[in-house]
Amino acid sequence: MSKRLVAIAGCLLVALASNARAAGPSPVELARSARWATAKFAGVAAPAPAEPGLIVRANNDPVQRNSRGGQPMRMGGGGVQETWIVNSG
Repeated sequence: MSKRLVAIAGCLLVALASNARAAGPSPVELARSARWATAKFAGVAAPAPAEPGLIVRANNDPVQRNSRGGQPMRMGGGGVQETWIVNSG
């Protein structure tokens, strides 16, 4: 019985190992390495693509959680807490 269990476990291990994949580089990493190689070996420095983001030019008030100007935020006549369904789990 023990030999049979070892054989089944070995077959299962081989089956699972054949489905394993190595992690590969992401498209962003491939693009970054291509820019580096072009700059290093061809002598052409390409500008880096613009990163997504938000630039805050001015912040006139402090950040307040679920409120604005000391008052609760309102959307569609109701308060935010009454309007939104918040999943806290």
